[in-house]
Amino acid sequence: MNNLTALVTLMTAISIAVERVVEIIKGIAPPLSKPWPRSWEFVRFAILQILATIAGIAHAAHDQIATALPMLSFESHQGAGYFVVGLMDSGGSAMWNQALDIVQAMKIKQQAANPPIA
Repeated sequence: MNNLTALVTLMTAISIAVERVVEIIKGIAPPLSKPWPRSWEFVRFAILQILATIAGIAHAAHDQIATALPMLSFESHQGAGYFVVGLMDSGGSAMWNQALDIVQAMKIKQQAANPPIA
């Protein structure tokens, strides 16, 4: 459970960093910060999602993630590991904050069900 908490906390931090990087890019390229005509809005959204994925790959703390959850180490395909983590981070921090709340609630419930023996 501690590894899962560490992973979700790390992913939340990376997602927040990714959101900030995308906001900086939107500030540099103002057309990305304003809605496009309805028929082209999906293109703007796709561009922002690709930028977020690239930022997530750049911020990927691969060693820490592999330590917290070994199945994400992708030892034989590290490029795939970075891409998966980048995609996971591009979803935004709101998703990871919610996941962290769920993990913490599970941890509290588990501790209440199994109190430590003194």
